[in-house]
Amino acid sequence: MNKNKFKAQISNFIISIILASFCFVTSAEAEMFIADYSVAKESVLRSIPAKYINAAKQKLHIMYCGTSHSSQVVDGMRGLMEYKKGDDTLFAVTFDGKSRAGFLDIHYRPSEIYPAIAKDLSRDKVDDKGRTNYFYATVKYLDNHPKCNVVMWSWCSIERHDVQIYLDNFQTLIKMYKAGGLKRRTKENEVKFVFMTGYARGDQGDNQNALNSPYVNAEKIKKYSRKNKHYCLDYWSQDVYDYRTDSYNPFEKGNENRQHRVFTDKHRLGQDWFKCRSWKNGKVKWPAHCRKEPYAQHLTGNRRAYAAWYIWAKLAGWD
Repeated sequence: MNKNKFKAQISNFIISIILASFCFVTSAEAEMFIADYSVAKESVLRSIPAKYINAAKQKLHIMYCGTSHSSQVVDGMRGLMEYKKGDDTLFAVTFDGKSRAGFLDIHYRPSEIYPAIAKDLSRDKVDDKGRTNYFYATVKYLDNHPKCNVVMWSWCSIERHDVQIYLDNFQTLIKMYKAGGLKRRTKENEVKFVFMTGYARGDQGDNQNALNSPYVNAEKIKKYSRKNKHYCLDYWSQDVYDYRTDSYNPFEKGNENRQHRVFTDKHRLGQDWFKCRSWKNGKVKWPAHCRKEPYAQHLTGNRRAYAAWYIWAKLAGWD
């Protein structure tokens, strides 16, 4: 083999390695926008540098709305404050939309729009302009609250819903409230929209032919979020992937989660998991739809809280 041919082969080999590495990095960058089962873990939460937790508390003003399943996030976040030493300060959060130093500002279910205008994403009837109630509720809230810079809406059940309506409505909102958008927001107060999937129902599993099933709809939302680099809190995968082993059970039910109950039965309260608490008064409270025996457990709310803080830290600059 002549030297030139050998050099060419070596050069091609190096280029192929670089391209493969680039593809891997690109894939990893796409995945980082989805707060799925792999990040809904205490180990990930504890890996976030405190400066980004604090940055989220300083920078973010969040409007979050939805019916019963939405409370899994806020009740989990409230319970986290009582989990381990220092968590009451580090993960301090309020839910009334009134900014306080040292607290994450979440306006949960603002009375001016909930339930007067909209309740959650599952109420997805559209008018002759293709607009939903939650679209109009978001516009009203943001126009009255110029400091708000993060919006998230929850599903009740995602099954049998046309999620394209959801994606289209929020794409319009993004164009309206981005920096330089139709609402004349600046870079300092542009609005970031966090997407969500719905809880697992268990009956359809990951049957790709089950039109508008929880799996199919969740995949549509995650694909859109990855492509457009929007953050997404992924209920579905948190329900069907085991917390400890990451093993996959496509027929697991979010509302009767056996995997989560097995974990809490075998692990220590206060060390491996915590009890969720009411976002209203701080009293111990089962996560919504997770109190039915024999599968009553708090881990569902724990995972929602871990995933939410992952997103808040990302929005605040954590890389």
